[in-house]
Amino acid sequence: MDNDNFKTAVIAALRQLIRPIARLMLYAGVPWREFAEHVKQEFVAVATAEFGVNGRPTNVSRVSLLTGIARKEVRRLRELSEAEKATDANPRTTTGATRLLGTWHQDNTYAGTDGQALELPLKGPAPSFEALHRQCGCDIPETTMLKELVRAGAVRIEDDRVRALTRYYMPSALDAESVLRAGSVLEDLGETVTFNLRNRPKGRTRFEARATNDAVRADQAAAFDLFVRERAMAFLEEIDGWLAHHQATGDEPAVRMGIGVFRIHENSSTDRGDSK
Repeated sequence: MDNDNFKTAVIAALRQLIRPIARLMLYAGVPWREFAEHVKQEFVAVATAEFGVNGRPTNVSRVSLLTGIARKEVRRLRELSEAEKATDANPRTTTGATRLLGTWHQDNTYAGTDGQALELPLKGPAPSFEALHRQCGCDIPETTMLKELVRAGAVRIEDDRVRALTRYYMPSALDAESVLRAGSVLEDLGETVTFNLRNRPKGRTRFEARATNDAVRADQAAAFDLFVRERAMAFLEEIDGWLAHHQATGDEPAVRMGIGVFRIHENSSTDRGDSK
């Protein structure tokens, strides 16, 4: 593929990628000018970190050449990114709630021999919710964490005892936590797809696949949703167990690995904004 055709394909892919993001921005009341400012900042951040020579960070002049952004503006955006790094939490970091629920289902102190999370007393030595929270090293206070887990439908409290209802933390509604999680999911998928595009000629790719059909009976949507939820959750729990079994200990080198699963539902090529 020549450069012109390649660029045309990239722009076409961008138009597909940007549609759900534009929808979210408009829903959240983020205007174009504000969105463009953040996109420009990411252009500079990626060019700086990944397009240097001999593994070194890219200098201002080269970033300006690559991005088409003036050098003065590049400096401003780089300084802004550095300031944000010092204050912002990393949305890719596994949330305390996810870590707590995972430990509850995997640690023999808090899980039964059948792999189910034990019902825990609120207070006391392990196994208790208080001890579980302390073991997970959560930054969020215990009471706040418990209230959030109840609100999200992840746990239930009865007679000063806590029962886990789900293995994973899913924030409810369109709150800040759920939006950050959505950004992390999109980033994970995007990183895998672009890694494969860059490395397929070298024969080094990460698993990525879809199973779709354009002519499924519309009245089977609910049945398909139930089928996917049951089968996918069982698959994810198996993956979760494998990852936990191979978790690094002590000073062993560690990387973040995992699998993402999502359901596809498109009513028509011109009606992609409906709930899916």
